[in-house]
Amino acid sequence: STGTVGGNTVTGTFKQDVMAIEVPINAVLRIPTGDAGALQVSAGPYVGFNISGKNKYSGGFENSGVSFQDRDLEFGSEANDDISSVDFGANFGLAYRLNNGVTVGANYGLGLSNLVPKDGRSNDDKLRNRVLGFSVGYSF
Repeated sequence: STGTVGGNTVTGTFKQDVMAIEVPINAVLRIPTGDAGALQVSAGPYVGFNISGKNKYSGGFENSGVSFQDRDLEFGSEANDDISSVDFGANFGLAYRLNNGVTVGANYGLGLSNLVPKDGRSNDDKLRNRVLGFSVGYSF
């Protein structure tokens, strides 16, 4: 990232890691594909709970005159919080399940909640989750 801090141009890296628990409620449609297995299509809502996280800074910020330190994230709806604590969204998935129990799939999570804390929003500030996942599994 490149930006201006105190009239100085600085270049550095900002990384935000968030740990969350997601509770999905998905409906699954299984479409048989003959003797080989079945195609599985899934969709449904989810609710997510942000439980921990950290902001990490490196490179370039040290000489900016402003102190950037790694720190834990604060969750809630107050203006001084970093991210809202609850997220709502929709999941979509596509998988193929072989008759031997092996499943290979991909899914997409579309966050619908604005994660910028309610009391800290200005203008059109928006922060939403987008997740792309891949899976390999085995059913007994």
